[in-house]
Amino acid sequence: MSYKSEFSRDMHPSEYELEQLFEVFPYDNSWHNDVSPSFHSIAAPDGTYYTLWADAPDPRDREHNQGRWLVMQYDEEATPISDDPDYAGDSLQEALECALELIEAALIGTCGDCGATGPANTTCNSCGRGYLSAKVKPL
Repeated sequence: MSYKSEFSRDMHPSEYELEQLFEVFPYDNSWHNDVSPSFHSIAAPDGTYYTLWADAPDPRDREHNQGRWLVMQYDEEATPISDDPDYAGDSLQEALECALELIEAALIGTCGDCGATGPANTTCNSCGRGYLSAKVKPL
């Protein structure tokens, strides 16, 4: 489904917001039974992923009093890891920065030189030469 078909126009993120959020949350997972549009990140090797919830721009129209943007982590069964969001507020930039830090911390990389694994996007601790490229799977 798509946020465009599932929610009224007043709930849609702006084109500018969409350009930014699709860089971190490339999958539109909006569904009319949900409170607001939602967008998913790529999944980490363990199957966990993050969702960005986009509530109404006008605070008076929001279902919850936590802000326009919520970032939450889910397991591979689509169950929230916590009842508390990892980010809740009105700044899309802060929501995206929070999500990027969380996503990068969850990624495992593999060294192109020696094959060792470790935190993604870092220099290999085993051989000191290679770079640990992230291995991710789409949802």
